[in-house]
Amino acid sequence: MWRSSLSSSRRYEPRYERHRRVTNEQPDETTERIKVTVTPTDAISLMNNDVSVGDEQGFSLVELMIVLLVLSVLMGIGLVSYSRMTRIADHTGTQLDLLTAVKVQALQHLETGEFTTDVHQLFDLEPNLRYSDAGEPPGTLVVSSESGRRDIDVCVFSKTTNGDWFAIYHSVDAGDSYSESAPVQCTEANTASWSKDPW
Repeated sequence: MWRSSLSSSRRYEPRYERHRRVTNEQPDETTERIKVTVTPTDAISLMNNDVSVGDEQGFSLVELMIVLLVLSVLMGIGLVSYSRMTRIADHTGTQLDLLTAVKVQALQHLETGEFTTDVHQLFDLEPNLRYSDAGEPPGTLVVSSESGRRDIDVCVFSKTTNGDWFAIYHSVDAGDSYSESAPVQCTEANTASWSKDPW
């Protein structure tokens, strides 16, 4: 029956046209009646869902590889920039902590006449700073001063999370000197090569 209706000279009516014919619905003034001519081959294609719209195709493998290559280059650039910015932020935070610690030491020297290496006393003076003996965990401050020279100078060191060290040598006579040095004994000989310019 299906074959005979397809091969007949009668045109195939879409489902909505058949519905209108059977129910005697008349289109109103706002709607137009659309007539669609479907050949038997088109009808079989529609039943099998083999519908292709124009010449649209999917992306080729080369196009997908080019898109992935561009995205990976952009991600690489972004990652390098992000890691550089986090390193700069880490260094800046450590340097600010060192400058604050030197100000705390200067206030301590004004009050008592000497610098201190006592962690508990330093914590009482500025509770936002953390001190340790070895710089672990990173971000903690190491204070060094020679026992006979605590009224003259003090060194403060700090390690960033990246493992970089920063240091300030604070002297009543010579002023401040800056370095990217790991903790050393705070003597004039050890700090002679340190720069007067901040990092």
